[in-house]
Amino acid sequence: MEQGARPGYFRLFWSWGTLAQIVSLCVFAFIFCYLCGQRGIFPLDQSIVFDGAYRIQRGQIPFRDFVTPHSLLVLYFQSLLFSVFGTSYSSYLLGAALLNVIAVVFSVRIISILFPQRRLSALSAGVLTSAWFLAPFGTPFGEQCAFLLGLIGIDCLLRALLEVDESHPTAHMRGVVVAGFLAGASFYAKQNVALFLLPFFLCTPLIVWTPDWRRVGVILLALLGGFAVALALPLLFVILSGGWQNFSYFYVLLPIATALRRFSYGQTIAGGNALSLWLAVVVVVSAGLLSIRRPLSAHLHALFAARTRLMHESVAAWLALYCLLISHFLRRSMLNNPTMADVYIGLVVGIVGALVVERDTRSAQRYKKVFLGFVAIVFAFGCFLSWQRKVHESVKDSTFAQGLPIAGLEPLRWGEPTLLFDGDLKQDEEGLDLSAASLVELVEFLQSDDRNFFIFPDFTFLYAVTGKPSPQPLLFFHRGLTYPPEYDVAVDSWIVESLIANQVGVVVLEQKSFFGTAKRLADFPLLESFLSSNFSEYRQIGPFKILVLRAVDEPSE
Repeated sequence: MEQGARPGYFRLFWSWGTLAQIVSLCVFAFIFCYLCGQRGIFPLDQSIVFDGAYRIQRGQIPFRDFVTPHSLLVLYFQSLLFSVFGTSYSSYLLGAALLNVIAVVFSVRIISILFPQRRLSALSAGVLTSAWFLAPFGTPFGEQCAFLLGLIGIDCLLRALLEVDESHPTAHMRGVVVAGFLAGASFYAKQNVALFLLPFFLCTPLIVWTPDWRRVGVILLALLGGFAVALALPLLFVILSGGWQNFSYFYVLLPIATALRRFSYGQTIAGGNALSLWLAVVVVVSAGLLSIRRPLSAHLHALFAARTRLMHESVAAWLALYCLLISHFLRRSMLNNPTMADVYIGLVVGIVGALVVERDTRSAQRYKKVFLGFVAIVFAFGCFLSWQRKVHESVKDSTFAQGLPIAGLEPLRWGEPTLLFDGDLKQDEEGLDLSAASLVELVEFLQSDDRNFFIFPDFTFLYAVTGKPSPQPLLFFHRGLTYPPEYDVAVDSWIVESLIANQVGVVVLEQKSFFGTAKRLADFPLLESFLSSNFSEYRQIGPFKILVLRAVDEPSE
């Protein structure tokens, strides 16, 4: 621990002035994320948590009544917010804004644990986190929530390992168990993030306590124990609710198979957004500067020393490099917008600043302006991506003039245009423009009709908006992720049986959708046959084709 450091959990509040800065930063993180989330909706991704939380609020039980390949913990979190604040888009935005604030606080906190007196770097980490963590997406999602649990777990682990009171050498074990528990809990937000985070939790005790192998062994057992408990508790609920078979298939086996397929696509580690690669170069250069100032033997000694300044620096460098590795490998497993994987940019830049800029007074004066300029550029870039909705293809080139006149969706500023595409999105592909007027007309029609409806495939947030039940078991339609890549008659039958059981009388087919409406419908021949045999085309509202249940004596086409 550095000289003059103030021990304890609240050490990040160095002074009242710094506390005021952190509070102001949290206010910005909340407001900015909330406002970004208002700017348009990407129906596929942003329907998942909205509809899933609504299902739980209405009493549906995951893996008994519906299945999801990820985000289970997120669904319960958002369902709680719906229960407290009402089922509305404002409650949805509130969830993301709150999580963004928590991420900022723990980013500042982690840098303050590693470098207790380097305030500029800690605050810089918080500034970048406010623009890069949840603001680009704008609403709660699996990856970000898993990363947040990992962030809190890293905080607990670093406090436990680097702030040990030698008079009570086992007191830190509580923090180790909690860190393992949080790492395990992240599995129920997003499985790939949890698996990528686990090696960091397991390797960090080796860096800190080698060659005290007895202590290393106890710490690893505590970590794995907490991890196992976090995995086991939801499993017990799933088993008791009768959903074990669906859970093991849809939440474990299918996502694993999907990840393995994606890793086999032959992408390079450096693929995707170049920003993380750029930051990796910065970290390596910083490590080089560090080595010039100190002999290599000193760095090697740090691996076997307890809680010295070099130990903090070694753990910090390990954390920064590991965050960059997570970012790259996550892209390969998710095949999503690369910005989704850059949530730890604040940590990486904060660590670089602490290692180089604030290392001593002389270097601080030399590099401070360059560092602040770099932080300002990365922050501005993050704000631009978030504000312009670059993560979401359907609205990334839109303007956002006004909210929707639909109860429950008032805070949502509709993107003009909101373009719907079929299949893989391409620059030269012609999209259908869904106007706010068409969506309002569709909602009014669904609310005025007493019958339950089935919308296919992406706009499932309309179930909650209209107060109608979500009538079939798949939370969204993604071949190979929410249902098998090869035809499965059991899944197809389950969908049809659920539509019948929920007395669906209206079907809404989107003419174009992210994965292609015709392609997805062709994956379910029983469903396609059921719709053609029992429903007739009634009207067209914008890009939505409305089908209604035929009378018993009405012939099929």
